[in-house]
Amino acid sequence: MMYFYTMSLNKNIKWIAYTVIAYMLIALIWWSVLLYSKNEELYQVKSQLSEIAADRGSQNMDAVTKKYNRQKGMIIGEGLVFGIMLVIGILLIIRSYNRELYVAQKENNFLLSITHELKSPIASIQLILDTFKKRELKKEIFDELNENALEETTRLNALVGNLLYANKLNYGQEYHFETYNLSELVSKMSAHFSKAHLEVQLTTQIEDNIYTQIDTDAFKIVLNNLFENALKYSADEKLITITLSQDQKINLKVADQGIGISKEEKKKVFSKFYRVGNEDTRDTKGTGLGLYICNEIIKGHQGHIELLDNKPKGTIFKIILPSYVG
Repeated sequence: MMYFYTMSLNKNIKWIAYTVIAYMLIALIWWSVLLYSKNEELYQVKSQLSEIAADRGSQNMDAVTKKYNRQKGMIIGEGLVFGIMLVIGILLIIRSYNRELYVAQKENNFLLSITHELKSPIASIQLILDTFKKRELKKEIFDELNENALEETTRLNALVGNLLYANKLNYGQEYHFETYNLSELVSKMSAHFSKAHLEVQLTTQIEDNIYTQIDTDAFKIVLNNLFENALKYSADEKLITITLSQDQKINLKVADQGIGISKEEKKKVFSKFYRVGNEDTRDTKGTGLGLYICNEIIKGHQGHIELLDNKPKGTIFKIILPSYVG
């Protein structure tokens, strides 16, 4: 409710600002025309006086004409300069307003999604605990519910971790690099992900013994976010392929066969709080922080991340890292 009130207030302020700007433009034009006409009238009066003073007429008229032309040039020049500066100021104000509005909308989307993301696992865990408390369950049912609670706890922990890490990035994250077997890390993370999501058909193509300098804790966040993102947008076909190879650079790809991402949104997905679609139409989970965190961590590792189409459908996130030189 507060958001819509704020939006309504911003729109009112916007129209007030536009009204003031329109008044200033009209006033500028009006005063420019008025000064120009007064300068014309003054020139005509001085011309008539010069003709009356016959003994000094020619010399005086030349001076009057020069002064008239100089004043006319000043009026036109200053009017143009003031007008250009006013237009530039207007454009800067509009751009700043639109940027602030865009940020406010993204933050509102984030608040809506984070509220849902936090409440959903908490409510699920609470329901399971209430069931344990009130009912005696068969072992297989107990084990299933217990597994569901653990999954929700893991999800909640990952969500809080993303929030905390995004906050760290705002203040400059320090990385603790070490020489690490990236092949081993990707293999372990892939196996863990496959075990946690049995519905996924996971294919891996991982070259052995690819070493590089990484912050292992940070890179685990990258892998987890990319795996979860691939699962989230895989729709009905839970087909995910993870590829790790090395030539001049280290190439890590996470590909899915999902709904894909439009060209218009490809440049936005790494922005903070951005999510594909809008909160009214999307039914996927997320906060708009995962890909932002991935991009920032990869940049901190002197690499970059690309978003490619996985033809005929789906998405590929490709990470390129510098090769390790021992």
